[in-house]
Amino acid sequence: MDRQLDVKLKPFSLRHRALVAEGRLPDLSPEVRHRLWRTLSLLNEPYGYSTPDNPGWIISSTDLEQIEPLYRRLLGVPLGSDDGGESFLEAKVLNGDVAAVLNVLECFCAWIERERLLDTQRVLNDTFRDYATPWRLSDGQAFLVDNDYLEDEVLAGVSPMLALANFQGASAEFQRARNALLDGNARDAIFYAGASVESVFKAALPSGGSSKVGVDLVQAYANADLLDGLPKPKAQAIQRALIPTAVLRNELAGHGHGAEVLHVPVEYAELAVNLAATINTFITRQHLRRFEASLPPETKTVAAADGPSGGAATTRLDDDDIPF
Repeated sequence: MDRQLDVKLKPFSLRHRALVAEGRLPDLSPEVRHRLWRTLSLLNEPYGYSTPDNPGWIISSTDLEQIEPLYRRLLGVPLGSDDGGESFLEAKVLNGDVAAVLNVLECFCAWIERERLLDTQRVLNDTFRDYATPWRLSDGQAFLVDNDYLEDEVLAGVSPMLALANFQGASAEFQRARNALLDGNARDAIFYAGASVESVFKAALPSGGSSKVGVDLVQAYANADLLDGLPKPKAQAIQRALIPTAVLRNELAGHGHGAEVLHVPVEYAELAVNLAATINTFITRQHLRRFEASLPPETKTVAAADGPSGGAATTRLDDDDIPF
């Protein structure tokens, strides 16, 4: 299959049609746009491929040349008289609306190899931070942020950490929570924030899962002696600090609210997402430490493709590899 078809991405402007249509997204200054494009140009690497009718012949290309048809396919942009390749993308970044810029960045992140993603996001996020722009990239997706500290210190790190631990279900639910928050859907944001935390607890339990939910699931985690460094009585007391997302989901998103429809202010959704990021980070960090400690000193590795659950390909889990 053509690698173009292997790319799984729903670009920013398709995920957030309503916001794009309303035209109220914060724009990017010319300086930010030029720096983003220059950064993409420096990140651009050669790419060679062959065609089915001539498999022995390698066609020389680049990341940006390949991202142009990817952008056109995903966004439904027809071929026209405009220049293709880098010129097409450059025009989007320098002169397009902000959604088009974010689409280009997301297409770039989706195209490159996974091992390049963290460094790519770091240098692109540096641009957003340096110019006090309320946009960030996390796990290849663009997000609007209102609190730079929380985004830089907590939210931006949780998605790659979940991926490193092979907690795909939790990662997908956390992304859905952030997307719902960006769309202003407070109930869904609270619901998926709570679901992501439950998925992390279940994935971290020794059995690989549990039928318990909510507060009972947190208690099961504490009872399994997984709160590292604490005796069980203390851990069972501290477990109360790990249940707030369950409370928010049960009270504001998970159950009916009587005859009157309860309006949930978006601030509670922000609270739920921020709490989920903190708890997910904490539990995942402990899980990765335990997994590393369980391996023989000469073979302390994690599965690059399949995570701690197993897999053929492995990579060493040094401190520099853990994004926290």
